[in-house]
Amino acid sequence: MAFTNTSTTRSSNTTVARYDGAIVCNAVGSATISAETYQRYFRDYACSQPYPLTASSTLTNNPSVSSITPARGLIGNTIQITINGDGFGATPKVNVPANGGITVSAVSAANGGTQVKATFAIAEDATGGNIAISVTAGGKTSNSKNFFVQIPSKLIRANVEGAPNGVGPLLTPVYADANDLAGNVVAQGVCGVFRNYAFHLVDQVDERILQPFTYTETFSNYTGPFGQPTGNTKTVPAGLTATDAQGFGFTFRCLGPADNEAFRQSFFVTVGSTKFNLSTVLEISRGNYSGTLTVNSRVITP
Repeated sequence: MAFTNTSTTRSSNTTVARYDGAIVCNAVGSATISAETYQRYFRDYACSQPYPLTASSTLTNNPSVSSITPARGLIGNTIQITINGDGFGATPKVNVPANGGITVSAVSAANGGTQVKATFAIAEDATGGNIAISVTAGGKTSNSKNFFVQIPSKLIRANVEGAPNGVGPLLTPVYADANDLAGNVVAQGVCGVFRNYAFHLVDQVDERILQPFTYTETFSNYTGPFGQPTGNTKTVPAGLTATDAQGFGFTFRCLGPADNEAFRQSFFVTVGSTKFNLSTVLEISRGNYSGTLTVNSRVITP
């Protein structure tokens, strides 16, 4: 039989086999094969059935994308992604929409042509939501899979160690250091009452954002004896939880037996030079309520 197999591993080379004459397989007579029947012929039927074929055919392994990891990325960030699939060959090209705000670089094939590694630079003004990604190899383009561009939307309570359901223990320092949930000193020699709250930052469809971000707390509607708190900015490393000590941004004072205060707290996230106002607004009250030191937090806007 005049049949040459140029690649025994389907995924390692875009050219799988070349045919230049008749082929006899399992004594079923002359048979030919096409690219579309490659999968069945070699893997499923093991050369047990004849298929039509034209002389001098070149069988190719078309590129196919099964998944993208990670499948999400925060606007304004540069991340490393892996495209999983088949038939990517040695010199694949990653395709993104021209107006989607993603710039692709450092593209390389990996794992015998079953993966493509690439760097995605997501612009601060990129289009949020699903962006179709495909791969071209051997002159043929694969199916597409979505990569989701995340836009900061809101904070949700995070159930973490030290803060079940996102609420840390009540702290009542008297001219002592105030610590966050990680044990870091957030204020020295203070006197007051506060809790630590833990949050996750989520995107426009409530999926968690795992890239690093910087957020700022702001305050309004203050009532009480000490004056409105001052906003504070914090940077949260990749994959970690935002923790917030209520009142972290102002000087704690000892509360008298009848001292109570209340305020609203809101947030915005800064990515590069772009500011994203979050929808989360909390209503905070704390002080000596009926002789008991208390801190309450209520979400009034999700």
